Amino acid sequence: MQRLTILSLLLIVVHLCAAQKSSKFLAKFDEPEIQGKVKMIQETMDTIHREEANLKLGSIYRSYYYYNTSRQLDSTISLSVKGFIVKRNFTYDDRGHEIKATTYNNRKGTYRKELQNEYFYNAQGVISKRILHFPKKVKSITLYNEHGDEVEIDEYGVRKSADKTKTDSLEDQITVKNTYGANGLLYEAKYYDADTLLHIVYHKYDTDSNEIEVRVLGSDGNTNYINEYSYNKKGLVIECTGQDGKGNLISHQKYDDYGNPTDFIYYKKNGTIDFHSHTDYEYDKEGNWIKRISLSKKGEKITDIRTIEYY
Repeated sequence: MQRLTILSLLLIVVHLCAAQKSSKFLAKFDEPEIQGKVKMIQETMDTIHREEANLKLGSIYRSYYYYNTSRQLDSTISLSVKGFIVKRNFTYDDRGHEIKATTYNNRKGTYRKELQNEYFYNAQGVISKRILHFPKKVKSITLYNEHGDEVEIDEYGVRKSADKTKTDSLEDQITVKNTYGANGLLYEAKYYDADTLLHIVYHKYDTDSNEIEVRVLGSDGNTNYINEYSYNKKGLVIECTGQDGKGNLISHQKYDDYGNPTDFIYYKKNGTIDFHSHTDYEYDKEGNWIKRISLSKKGEKITDIRTIEYY
């Protein structure tokens, strides 16, 4: 059960800051947040300097985002310097809920399905199930309660029978027991492998129901990670700090008034700064950034440009 246990914990820890800007774990971290009636975004990345800065963004140098008239993302195309192309298509139901997101690539010369997300909702429009299809017929199913919080994570592989018939095989299953406060907000989530407690996640909120702290405990009851958040008057995160169980800083992230990250600071175990990146933005009249200037480790300016077309 080790693989899914680690995956589940990583999802919680890695997405803590970003999750404050989106709902639950449905956040789509490769999609830009937009203002106004955007029709198309062309985003050109300074690939050369980003690769030299070792920011691990691969060789993608240009991305296109296409939106429908309901401000929903319809499709994306990402191009690499070597001709590698990634396409994503999105499907919505008549209530405007995303029900399918499919990723294709031309890695082997022709477009092939690489990844697919399927979403299911209850009568109130709350997410009830998500199925993530990986290559080679491996899939992961997440079930949610009436609050939209995850209660079960099932990971399937493929098993071949004697007659070479392929069937789904449940390999890992994590269950979650959630506890809510009088305000209806999630207070505690306990993750189990069968009857074995894996870890506990505690949530704390301010008087405006903004989440201000997430604390992850191990099965022994000791704190492993703590993330704390500060907000502006718009309810957007402007600061997020991450600490280990001993209170040592792991990361410090700052955001501007538009909710875009301006500073990422990562710390070594001895408390000294391991890496600090700073980003400035130029915005159009709708509040979408059109130029992003970052500093590499070498102090070089990395400039990314956006061209935005509106309806």
